[in-house]
Amino acid sequence: MPDFTVIEGGGPEGRDRISAEQEFEFALREAAANMLRIIRGAGKPYALLKQMSDVVAAAVKVRDVTGQLPTDILKAVLHRKSEAEATLERRRAGKIDEASVERWHEDGTFDELEAGDSIKAGVLQIIASELVGQPKQACAGRSECMTELMGCLTRDKKRMSIGIQDKRHPKPKQLAKTASAVESRVGRCRLNHLIISRSVL
Repeated sequence: MPDFTVIEGGGPEGRDRISAEQEFEFALREAAANMLRIIRGAGKPYALLKQMSDVVAAAVKVRDVTGQLPTDILKAVLHRKSEAEATLERRRAGKIDEASVERWHEDGTFDELEAGDSIKAGVLQIIASELVGQPKQACAGRSECMTELMGCLTRDKKRMSIGIQDKRHPKPKQLAKTASAVESRVGRCRLNHLIISRSVL
């Protein structure tokens, strides 16, 4: 007997909705990415107004098809997803094995991902706050960045100390490699701390 189950998005109306939503998402990503690049000092300023116009036109098209503006799509596209959470989602989907996840917890990979997410969030807060003249919020963003940077430094030093005292007695070459990696990260932390500190001035 044929299966007459109705598939969501099927038919001409469903295809029109999907097409309009995809067009809006693409236009929004293009405009947002270019805006961030312009803020950074690159990007294509001459193209931004046209891109913003395309976003509005695509949003109107979605409204004409669905009866409402695509604010849910806008939020989903622009919301910055946590790398740590994305990794855990891949584990739940069976794309990453449990052993790898446990190893990343032990070797600090997840600490790095979470710190990176917090630093990115802090930097975005600094940029947004400076654009609209909100010094208190900008200071909060700088504080978040520096707290995470110093946290990375403390965790790395602790891991190196644990490695040295480990009853398994790691080989000298392994300890040297670990120490070198920690010193390298210490240097990066100090540099980032200096950059963020100077931005306060």
